[in-house]
Amino acid sequence: MILLVLSTSSAVLGQVEPDSLLRAGRKAYQSGDYSIAIESYRSYLSLAKQDGDDRAIADAYRLLGDAFRGSRDFDEALTELAAGLKIATRIGDSALVGRIQDRVAAVYFELNDLPKTEKAANIALKLSKSADDSTTIASSLNILGAAYRGMKQFPKALNTFYQASDLLYATGDTTDVPNILNNIAHLHQDMRNFDAAIDTALHSYAMASSMGIVPYEEFASQILFTSYHHKGDLDKTVEWMQKFMNHVTERNTLEHARELASLRMKMETERQEQENEHLKTENALHLQTIANQNGRFLAIVGAVVFAMILVIVLGVVARRQRNHVTRLREQNQQIEQQSAEINNYNARLQVVAQEREENQRRLMEMHGVKDKLFSIISHDLRSPLNSIQGMLGLFEGGLIDQVKFASMAERLKTRVDGTTLLLDNLLNWSRSQMEGFVVERDILDLGSMINQECTMQATGANAKQIQLENTVPVGTNAMGDKSMVELVVRNLISNAIKFTGNGGRIVAKWKSQGDHIHIGICDDGVGIPPQLVEKILGPEFFSTIGTAHEKGSGLGLRLCRDFLRQNGGDLWLTHNENRGTTFWFSLHVNETFPVAGEPAPRIRPI
Repeated sequence: MILLVLSTSSAVLGQVEPDSLLRAGRKAYQSGDYSIAIESYRSYLSLAKQDGDDRAIADAYRLLGDAFRGSRDFDEALTELAAGLKIATRIGDSALVGRIQDRVAAVYFELNDLPKTEKAANIALKLSKSADDSTTIASSLNILGAAYRGMKQFPKALNTFYQASDLLYATGDTTDVPNILNNIAHLHQDMRNFDAAIDTALHSYAMASSMGIVPYEEFASQILFTSYHHKGDLDKTVEWMQKFMNHVTERNTLEHARELASLRMKMETERQEQENEHLKTENALHLQTIANQNGRFLAIVGAVVFAMILVIVLGVVARRQRNHVTRLREQNQQIEQQSAEINNYNARLQVVAQEREENQRRLMEMHGVKDKLFSIISHDLRSPLNSIQGMLGLFEGGLIDQVKFASMAERLKTRVDGTTLLLDNLLNWSRSQMEGFVVERDILDLGSMINQECTMQATGANAKQIQLENTVPVGTNAMGDKSMVELVVRNLISNAIKFTGNGGRIVAKWKSQGDHIHIGICDDGVGIPPQLVEKILGPEFFSTIGTAHEKGSGLGLRLCRDFLRQNGGDLWLTHNENRGTTFWFSLHVNETFPVAGEPAPRIRPI
């Protein structure tokens, strides 16, 4: 947080030069050029001391202390403020004491000493209210709000900030309003109200830009780019991060320029002093030689002394120069570190962009799935329902007798059974996509389960005179979720009936391989062309017409594969020697198998 007070110093000196120094200091302070501000305020302090004006002296110490605080020299800031506080207390100027205490509170906040911050701010607030000093009252409220935010007292902090801003708007002095708005935006960030933080920081940035207060602009841009980052707005994050880094770069460049100029000035001054000393020594030696040749010994001694002094001076200059070079090197390292952090942040932004593209791709896939499901519902479910409705209408109208109705009902039941399976598949697949399943594994008797499913689908098999045979013994156990595995067996037997011609044969068989049980549903139907195998077992919906023109959705096999993998198994197919296809699935015979969601091993029969 940036705590600044763009104060108007007292005009007690009543001279043009002090006023110009104050204006220069305030302008440099607002632009963040604190070294120029310190020089201006020091000159102002010298004039105040010449005039013997204690109040102006105390106020100059206050301005100096705040400028040192802005340059992060907190020890010097407290020293200057203590000197001003001593004089203001001695002359009994309580309003000035309140203003200085306000700056003391700001320094303690920068040092993160929140108890001392609160104490000094409350003293400043009390004195400023007595003096009806609205500007200082608002500043102290702003600092108190910042202290409350640091103590996690968010509602109290927000109320205090609003009191400060309302007071400044009421007085018409809005110079420090962007500072308060930045603190409110920072508070909203802490409370994760990022929309409110963005709105407030945008307002602050606009006001600070119009008034040319660079430190407020920098802090507002930092709040904006971090808030947009939390909201996931990549474009805005990059835009405001660039503005923030421009401010940081300008500030660092200005500091470098000042350091280099100061270094050059010191080196030039020391060089001139060395030259002057050298000339003085030469003149003295020359005069002494002319006056008295016997003074050569003294001249030699003087030359030796001069040489020693020169060596010492050069050593001091070299040491200072090394110190300055070291400091510049450290600053360059800081800039390089900041650049590295920016590069890391850009890399993270690229990851976010890739994730967004992946989410968009998945969304398009889900839209495709939705369209497919609506197509299935509108075509495959309506047809058998229309058949039932039509047959019931004929029977009700007396257009068919009971014998014919019973004959048609048997065929219609086969279609209804297929529609029921399709509806089960739809509901289960939709649930797996929207909610996910909780897999409850238990010991399953696969022989009994297949017998039960063969009995349930006997009507459909009999309609095509297909022989259903189960060679899996009762007591062939494996681990799995009962509902999921039942749906797998039901779909595989139904598909075998669908693609087996009249008078065909379907056999359920099994084999043991390691810690797996393999179950195969073998038919002597039309088989599957090699070019369609990948499509049938692929991630897309794919179906073909059965031997009796039965329609399918392509959803059943995909659901079987998903359910088996959640149970630690897998699904595959093999071509029979003569004709037809065998769909195999595997399950573990014990509980030591992968958890749901992990890829299952791709086991194939030998």
